[in-house]
Amino acid sequence: ITFTSGLIQLMEDEELAFVIGHELGHFLLGHGARQKPAAASIEGMMRQRSDEVSADRIGMLASSEENAAFRALIKISCGLETKRLRFDIGAYLEQIRSAYESSHQPTSDSTHPSLAIRCRALLWFQGSQKHREFNGLQGGESLKRIDELVLKDLERFVDGSAQKRIAA
Repeated sequence: ITFTSGLIQLMEDEELAFVIGHELGHFLLGHGARQKPAAASIEGMMRQRSDEVSADRIGMLASSEENAAFRALIKISCGLETKRLRFDIGAYLEQIRSAYESSHQPTSDSTHPSLAIRCRALLWFQGSQKHREFNGLQGGESLKRIDELVLKDLERFVDGSAQKRIAA
């Protein structure tokens, strides 16, 4: 794994732990082992978006600080350092939700889900039984239920249009 000096400068230690965990997650889950030509298909793009959500989960587990994953994703998307940002994930998601409901239509040609989908997926994952168990807590939603919510978001905001293109 190679990181730019700019990324290392931008990230706090726990945010960098998320990024490293995310990239290691791709390796551990075998995401790079797939044939590349299939990755360029519509189905391949859909798979890659799901892969990003899975790698984000491992990144979150790699970081011991609860909100480091969200901060890292926001910093990566905008390139601003901590002192230039206000981290209010609830307000951020509400702002993005409003944009989606108006005119913003994400592209199905992207290998990465939008930042909003990734953050919502991580918020749900935080409440999962697996995440809570990893952190020595009890309770939480089943991972199956969390996956259903994530897939619903992916379908609503990106993959629904991709599925229509496949069916056509």
